[in-house]
Amino acid sequence: MRKVWLIGLLVLIVVIVFVLLFSTNSTNDLKIGALLPMTGVESRQGDLMQKGVNLAIEELKTEGKDVEFYLEDTKSTTKDTLSEYNYLIDKDITAFFTLGSPNSILLQEPIKEDNKILFAIAASAKYTTNGLNTFRVQPSAVQEGKDLAKLAYANLNLKNIAIIYKNDDYGLGVKNAFEKPYLELGGNVSLIEQFNESTDVKSTLLKIDENVDAIYIGAFAVNVGEIAKQARELGLKQQILCGQACQNPDLMKTGGNATDGIIFSTTFLDKNTEFYKKYKEKYSEEPAQISWQYYNLTNAYAKIYSICKDDVACTAKKFKDSAITTNFGVSFDENGETTEKFVLYTIKEGQFELYPT
Repeated sequence: MRKVWLIGLLVLIVVIVFVLLFSTNSTNDLKIGALLPMTGVESRQGDLMQKGVNLAIEELKTEGKDVEFYLEDTKSTTKDTLSEYNYLIDKDITAFFTLGSPNSILLQEPIKEDNKILFAIAASAKYTTNGLNTFRVQPSAVQEGKDLAKLAYANLNLKNIAIIYKNDDYGLGVKNAFEKPYLELGGNVSLIEQFNESTDVKSTLLKIDENVDAIYIGAFAVNVGEIAKQARELGLKQQILCGQACQNPDLMKTGGNATDGIIFSTTFLDKNTEFYKKYKEKYSEEPAQISWQYYNLTNAYAKIYSICKDDVACTAKKFKDSAITTNFGVSFDENGETTEKFVLYTIKEGQFELYPT
């Protein structure tokens, strides 16, 4: 009897160990790390991005997929970005999402050394994607500048422009990316002035005369909204242009009615998708392109992970092979650059609308 009892106990132990091992292997099988600015100057972009990821993860879990999402706040600084990356590196995460050129550039080398993959919203040309480990989810500032310059000069017939930009990595980057191709097309830049932390630029705006067709503002959305408001208060009626960072509700929040008519370049977001409806219903606001892109990216990564697991080379190759990713609205070239193209958007009665060209 005692022998039977011992055999039964051993069988029970084996079963328990098996279940625990199986559970350990399946629990949190897919791990995603996100290093996003949830506070600081870029916090609204971080919020929009993580909402897209969270929506995708909720849907994946309802399908029975096991996903763990690690979100750490970079506070919009490179110091905190590196600190939070070092914290997450022991979590067995293969892929990381991030936002902001300085943060993404900083992570390139650690990502390579640790054999991980980085998907970044990084406008700067200094963020490179010509290796195995790094991907750019939105087109670069260089491409944005070329496209916006062409659209401004040829399509909108804006031949004389004033440029105001914030003296930081983003502002200087987009200003240079726009100015050079615009001048090459034959456009005239009659004024170039920068601002630092203070966005009171009335003295600069007063230098803009009636011969100026448009004002290009190289800054994040909150700054563009503030400057647009000042311009309209001073009676300036010139067309206002800005880059993809303007696809952010903070633009209207800070600028109010003064933002109506602003034209900016960004990638296309289809309002007729199920994602758009689900996002708006869940969060009571319109999604941004970065919400859509990282929703799609999360779904694509889940599919590829089911094939490649933690094999970085396999994962990178699959992402550069459009056979899988295009089914999820994601597409990269052989270097890891997104293949999305820019289009023009405008603000109409406080809403983002496609600009007819």
